[in-house]
Amino acid sequence: MKHFILSLTALCFLTFKVQSQEIELFQQFNGRYNYLAIGNTLNSQENNGNTFCETLEASSAVLTMPSGSTIISAYLYWA
Repeated sequence: MKHFILSLTALCFLTFKVQSQEIELFQQFNGRYNYLAIGNTLNSQENNGNTFCETLEASSAVLTMPSGSTIISAYLYWA
């Protein structure tokens, strides 16, 4: 019985086809470029597992750029 369950479990895992999105180049910039990044959180405290993590309703941050900077592209990453 143990071998049957093990074989059935292995068969289930082997029959699933792994589907993932292909990684491809989105955009390429050649030359001397720099980037600025900014991030923020909606957590009111650190996630340590000992206490309930309460989230804030809003959050803001300020990005300061050097004068004369030219913005080539801007992206939002939400995770």
